[in-house]
Amino acid sequence: MAQEPGNTAFQRDLSVSLNKIGDTLGRSDQAQAVALYQEGLAIRRKLVAQEPGSTAFQRDLSISLNKIGDTLGRSDPVQALALYQEGLAIHRKLAAQEPGIQSFSVTCRLVWSA
Repeated sequence: MAQEPGNTAFQRDLSVSLNKIGDTLGRSDQAQAVALYQEGLAIRRKLVAQEPGSTAFQRDLSISLNKIGDTLGRSDPVQALALYQEGLAIHRKLAAQEPGIQSFSVTCRLVWSA
């Protein structure tokens, strides 16, 4: 990554790795998991800013928001709700842009009903 800091594929892969480690640590160290999720979230926000038309990056961003919301759900429900609402707004936007892609609509319904 140091050789190609602008490579969005490498940046995305890094954010995925951070989320996977966060998933593993979430069972034993929620604070560390949230820190890793937030690091991944920052990368994903940057990717969306660089390529706002990328539905994949927008979807990834919503996943990061939901992971942090899931982890904070019991300790900080107000913050969790704000993160879920931001993620839901992304899914609604994606569903409106691509009404033929059922995964966006299904995810939007699932997030809203949770």
